[in-house]
Amino acid sequence: MKTNATTTNDLLLAAPREAWKLAERCAHQKIDNLTRNGTFAAMAEAVRHDDPAAYLEGVLSGLKADGVAKAALRAEFEAHGKAVKAESAAMIHLAGKRHFEIVETIAGLRGKIRSADGLREAAIKQYRDVGLTYDQIGQIGLPHSPEEIAAWRAEIETLTAESTRIDAYLAAWPFHDPRLLEGTTLSAAAGLAEPEAIAA
Repeated sequence: MKTNATTTNDLLLAAPREAWKLAERCAHQKIDNLTRNGTFAAMAEAVRHDDPAAYLEGVLSGLKADGVAKAALRAEFEAHGKAVKAESAAMIHLAGKRHFEIVETIAGLRGKIRSADGLREAAIKQYRDVGLTYDQIGQIGLPHSPEEIAAWRAEIETLTAESTRIDAYLAAWPFHDPRLLEGTTLSAAAGLAEPEAIAA
C-alpha cells in the first residue's frame, strides 16, 4: 500500500489534542532539564569561582540528565503509540481490508470502461460496414450507454476520495484518529455518524 510520508503538521492536524499533549511533554522536559539538580546554577557558580573542573562536571551532569529524560519521553511516546495501535487494531484491519477492496473495484471499473469503449467502437464500425447511418445506429443502440460509462467514472471518483481518507487514517501513526474516516463506508464501524447525518 502506497501512502505519503506523515509530517508533524499532518499529525497536528489529524489529532490536535494528542499532538498538543506530546508538545507539552517536550516543553516540560526542557524546563526540567534547565532546573534539574541545580546543574545550571552549579555551572554558573563554577564560572564565578573560575573552576573549570566543576563547570565541566556540571555540563556532563546536565547532558546525562537530558539523555535520561529524552529516553524516558521516547519510551512514553512509543508506549502510547503501541497502546493506541492495540486499541485501534480492529479498525486498522477493517481500513486495510477496505483499502484493498477499493483498489480492486477501481481496477475492475477501469477495465469495464476500456472494454465498453472498445465494444462501442467495434459496434459502430460493424453497423457502418453494413451501410447504416449514425441515426439508424442510434435507434438500434450501442452496448454500454454514455450514461452508464459516466456512472462508472463517478463511482471511481467517489472510491478514490474514500481511499484517500482511509490512507490518511492508516498513515496517522501513532494517533489513528477515527475522525479521519468521516464520510467513508467505515464511519459507523469507527463510531462516527453516517455520512448523511454528518452532512445534515
